[in-house]
Amino acid sequence: MRIFLLNALALLAFHTGDTPQPVHWTYQVDKVGNDVFRLIIHAALDEGWHIYAQRQPKKTTVKPTATSFHFLNSPLLTYEGPVKEEGKLFHYRDEETGIAQDQYSGNVVFTQVVRLRGHATVQLTGTVDYQVCTEKECLPPTTSSFSVSLSETGHDERASPDLKPKS
Repeated sequence: MRIFLLNALALLAFHTGDTPQPVHWTYQVDKVGNDVFRLIIHAALDEGWHIYAQRQPKKTTVKPTATSFHFLNSPLLTYEGPVKEEGKLFHYRDEETGIAQDQYSGNVVFTQVVRLRGHATVQLTGTVDYQVCTEKECLPPTTSSFSVSLSETGHDERASPDLKPKS
């Protein structure tokens, strides 16, 4: 019995390492004005996978995990408006089941305008919560962390994403 349990645990350990990572996140900051920056978050999805839009239809029998962004509060940063998304939006509807979902495949670009208060270099830190699916399977909802530098010099600073999503 003990050997069976050890083998089962070993198989489980190997299996969890096989989880696909079908979303590839990149982060970029562009200076667009005096103390105004645009955070650009790019999601490249592997073929066959889709990610859910931030806003989902209200009338649906199943609510997917909509993509959402959370930014750490900083007295030096002001976020202007909601995070915008751009990509090829697909409206999935199944009249029989009552499921309605908005989703993207391929590439999606999310942007957030940020105003820097004062003359400083500040780390903008946050997380993105999301879920990805294919026609046959969905991965569990995932949280991925990121951090980018905002500087009054306006240099294009690349982010240091947390490459291992937190489930």
